[in-house]
Amino acid sequence: MSMKQLTLRGMSRDIEKRIREVAKKEGVSLNKAALRLLQRGTQTSTSEVAAEEKIGHSLDKFFGIMSKEEADAIMETNKVFDVIDQELWK
Repeated sequence: MSMKQLTLRGMSRDIEKRIREVAKKEGVSLNKAALRLLQRGTQTSTSEVAAEEKIGHSLDKFFGIMSKEEADAIMETNKVFDVIDQELWK
């Protein structure tokens, strides 16, 4: 299958803004972001895009924002869940 090119004229600023947002969020080129949006909008996602969507990126914004101290505090608090009540398992 050959790759086709298409020139779009009269694109609104809102569409351009959305393409740029997707490109930045997903770390891809403007071209790839535009293709992804078109595929999603027309429900013609390729297996590559569909696989990426299955994994999802909705929690990406939370990666790396917790300090080591905060993580340690959470781990300490969760230690109570490591204890097995032997009476309940008889």
